[in-house]
Amino acid sequence: MTECVIYQTLEDRSNYDEVEGNGPFPCCSSRAWLGKGYYFWDDEIKVAHNWAKHAGYNSNYIICESSYDYDNHNYLDLVGHPIHLRLVRDLYQVYKEYCPNKEKKITVPALIEFVKAELGQNFNFQAIRARSELKDYAFTLNFPGKRPATMNLHPQIQICVIDKSFLISPFRIIYPDSAVR
Repeated sequence: MTECVIYQTLEDRSNYDEVEGNGPFPCCSSRAWLGKGYYFWDDEIKVAHNWAKHAGYNSNYIICESSYDYDNHNYLDLVGHPIHLRLVRDLYQVYKEYCPNKEKKITVPALIEFVKAELGQNFNFQAIRARSELKDYAFTLNFPGKRPATMNLHPQIQICVIDKSFLISPFRIIYPDSAVR
């Protein structure tokens, strides 16, 4: 088993016992890009801190951690699982043909909902793992040659946990130190 630590960024409301007792907390935003679930940043606490600034929390935030078993592939892995990536690409082509608003851009949440609907009961994943491409947080190295190809050594990987039994360790506050008991 490879335990992978994940981080959830929350607004600090000074309700630390409630957070640890009832967390994680679902994303209620209409912009939840991987669908309904509990959103975490995979492995990199720096990304969780950066997200707090992006979300407008300024310095009024807490970060909680939990973990999952990376080797137990009960998640739809859109970062590094070739079969999962191919499945979603293939369903993208199907969706594109039958898209209700062909003149609009297909968004990630619309495609994820389509994948869930198409797979029906066969969508038995407890989480979805995906990578965003926000350049502000990237740590890239250039490959040699004339092509502008790079390798990102600090990808922003997010996990949308659909079923909390996916988590294998307790949900606890780790930042700021004053909130940690």
